[in-house]
Amino acid sequence: MNLNMTLKDIDPSTKLKYSKFLKGIKALKKYKWGEHNISDLFILYNLIVNKNQYGSERMTELFEDFVTDFENKHN
Repeated sequence: MNLNMTLKDIDPSTKLKYSKFLKGIKALKKYKWGEHNISDLFILYNLIVNKNQYGSERMTELFEDFVTDFENKHN
C-alpha cells in the first residue's frame, strides 16, 4: 500500500490509509522479540532506512506517539 505522507491531512483516501498504518503499528506492540516489541524495531528500522528525512515517503509521523511514550518512560 503506497502512502504519500504529504497528503495525509488533505486527501481523505490518504488519511484513511494513514489511520490503517497507525492502527497496524500500534497492534505490533503486543508482540515481542527479545526485550523489545516489534513496533519499536519497526520504528528503528524506518529511522535507519529513511534517515528521518522529510518528503512524501517520510514515515516518522506515524511513530511520534511511540517516541513520546519512550521518552516519558526514560526521563
